[in-house]
Amino acid sequence: MSIFSLVENEKMIGIFEASLEDSEFQVEWLAHEAKLYEKLRVYKESLVFLPQSYIYNIYQVGSFISKHLPDSKVVLVLNSKDEFDPEQAGEHDVLFLESNLDDLQQSILSLIHTFKENLRTNVYR
Repeated sequence: MSIFSLVENEKMIGIFEASLEDSEFQVEWLAHEAKLYEKLRVYKESLVFLPQSYIYNIYQVGSFISKHLPDSKVVLVLNSKDEFDPEQAGEHDVLFLESNLDDLQQSILSLIHTFKENLRTNVYR
């Protein structure tokens, strides 16, 4: 299983590298939406992190993932709660960069653990 991240914020990338160094997850950094689509077709199970710049078409991205990869889960990574109403995310999880660094890292690890556990118990199937 892979975790795909389009997050370009250096601080966020640092959090992922530190959080995932002892895990079995493979981390790939993808720069463009086309590459996301191309790569996602290859993997059945993925945890997909989308940065703020992708909000304008999050429903399109989310519906694509739901249709082609029903076992995948979308997480929105946003700069500030002031700039986005979490209710707009629908079923997608939202993480905010403005959160306390420890809280943010804990949220990420918790999300990964839950996703991994749900895959193990076939919740997404």
